[in-house]
Amino acid sequence: MKSVLIGVDYIKNTDGIKLLELNTDIQISNLKASYFDHDVLIQYLTSNNLTKLHIIYKSTYTSPLFISTLKEKCLAYNITYSENQVGINSILIDDVEDDTETLFLRLAYNAQAILDDYYCRENSELINLLFDNQKQSYLPKTYIEIDALDTLDTIDSINDNDNYPNIIAKKNYADHDKSSYPAFYKLNDLTELSNLKSNLPNNVFLQEYLFSPENIESDLIVNHIRKWYIIANSMEDIVDCGGYLHSNQVPLNNEYINYTDSKLDNAGRAMFYSNPNRLSSAGIISDYKVNKLNTEQTYEETSVSQIQYGDVIQALNINTLPSEMVELKLLEWRYTGSVEDLMIYTTASVVRNIKHDVEDWFNKIEYVSPNQTTGSFLLQMNKMVLTEKEGVVKFTNAQDLEVGINIFNSTDNISTITTVSDEYFSGSIYLLDIEPIDVFIAGTDTNEILNSTIIMHNFK
Repeated sequence: MKSVLIGVDYIKNTDGIKLLELNTDIQISNLKASYFDHDVLIQYLTSNNLTKLHIIYKSTYTSPLFISTLKEKCLAYNITYSENQVGINSILIDDVEDDTETLFLRLAYNAQAILDDYYCRENSELINLLFDNQKQSYLPKTYIEIDALDTLDTIDSINDNDNYPNIIAKKNYADHDKSSYPAFYKLNDLTELSNLKSNLPNNVFLQEYLFSPENIESDLIVNHIRKWYIIANSMEDIVDCGGYLHSNQVPLNNEYINYTDSKLDNAGRAMFYSNPNRLSSAGIISDYKVNKLNTEQTYEETSVSQIQYGDVIQALNINTLPSEMVELKLLEWRYTGSVEDLMIYTTASVVRNIKHDVEDWFNKIEYVSPNQTTGSFLLQMNKMVLTEKEGVVKFTNAQDLEVGINIFNSTDNISTITTVSDEYFSGSIYLLDIEPIDVFIAGTDTNEILNSTIIMHNFK
């Protein structure tokens, strides 16, 4: 039996629940994996006499914890587990020969599937379907041009959200470029609304931005409800696998809520939008240094902006960590031996160094060492940092770092995280890739911008 896992996003407002969008190719992070109801899936398998489960997924988007729990559940219920991992940029899934014993559960996007290619990829198809069936009340008020002759429009008034946006502009065809859209507007009257409608770029539509003080918790906007559903048996079966409340990463801060021509400036967008670009996750800010091997075969501190292809830099060889391990598998690696024997210095060659100019919110981590030396660093949220907690050494995503976790500043220096916050950064980041060893120290003791050194995995 073929099936697909979809994510359905809702928004809760004073007048009830509204549907935002459907998604395949969804992300299940380590933080959210525990909310997935594996037991409901197992119950569906057993009640339908399905003895095998085959998962098709992208490891980049799928938590190792989610997969390991699934394997444990299958083992406990004598269900044969198998899997197929597809590439991050894959849009086509090889057809499988269906049978009556196996549930083929697809988590990855497939351009050949109607649900994926029409109702998930293209927002207008879902919106048009609901309008055609007189279900437009399920959606926030919407303005969208279906084609040159057909426009759907239920936005006939402007909400007063105080200093917060009241209109959101989204792309019709979803993609991973979040640099410009969604965009947020604070409009004052119907004339401004009419002007905005008349000047929309192609592939962009409008919806009212629903805001309610009820949706603020700990100064964060809980901006949507994510539900997981398995669609199976030729779309006749819908299996509810749980869900969670999704909060914005960045707390509300009026200092950054500024508008230019009624459009919210970039620094404020992350307060209201909580689906950041999942792919721009490897950069750290530009002004750190690494130890580069010079012609005298000694190391000199060199700004990362000056590192070039072919340079040899100081790297770290980590005990029990295979050099050929792919980056996402790092989340499964654990070390519980002596920290003194964990790492030794080695060298690696630079195979690429990519500069990106960004304006975005970063995770800001502050720490203190045993000798009371303090430091801090900024990281994009999926960058992996070497950490230690309760005797277990592992790599941790920057977004999962917490106060009390220890980080490594060198082979023999460990510091403790004291503060985790967010900071807006405008400037350059560098995506450094070294081979064959993938671990290096970003920063030095004399780092000019950030007084920090931190061990991390390179871009790959």
